[in-house]
Amino acid sequence: MLSQQNANLTFVAYSTPHWVVFNYITGNYLIYQSTDGDLNAELGPSEGVAPILQNINSYTIQTSWSSWNNRPVDSPIIIVKNPSKNSIWIFNWTDPHGSFLFRLYPVENAIDDFLVFWEDLYNPFNPPSSLDDWKDHVVRVTLLPGNVYRIAVYLAKGGYKHQFYVATTSPNPLSGTLAYEKPYGAYWSNYNNGYYDEYRVYTIKIS
Repeated sequence: MLSQQNANLTFVAYSTPHWVVFNYITGNYLIYQSTDGDLNAELGPSEGVAPILQNINSYTIQTSWSSWNNRPVDSPIIIVKNPSKNSIWIFNWTDPHGSFLFRLYPVENAIDDFLVFWEDLYNPFNPPSSLDDWKDHVVRVTLLPGNVYRIAVYLAKGGYKHQFYVATTSPNPLSGTLAYEKPYGAYWSNYNNGYYDEYRVYTIKIS
């Protein structure tokens, strides 16, 4: 299984880069911001612990937009563990825009399997006026034997450019491996008969 050190994943949002490095085992996260457009951390860290939800099939983040001071969770991400690796799992996410079903098909030899929901406006160095749905980016992470990450994007939206890194070992995301990049303004989804299915899949082996 991947080591504790390699259990760090990172979401980056541009144009003024801000990013969250989080440990999917402990939920601990660190947020940084760059002021000059690169990925060197001029501001940060702001730290906390993300919720890790287990043995549930549905979750409501909030039903109306909230101000920064009334945010429903003190975390830019929420991790939801897949309780059913050997069968299809349907996860129901509810937010101010409604309810959304994410369909996960079994992945053979999965060691760990979870969804991550990210609110890309969440930035303590430049707090937004309001926060909405925590699903600006929804990615499935599956750990496989041989230090292999299987990364499946379910939803990625909004004006920001997004990047996703695996095995980040320092405040700079470039210490990890870039799994993929969503361009500015792109909307990625694979919506089928009421369900969100995998849109793109990436496989990364960590040595």
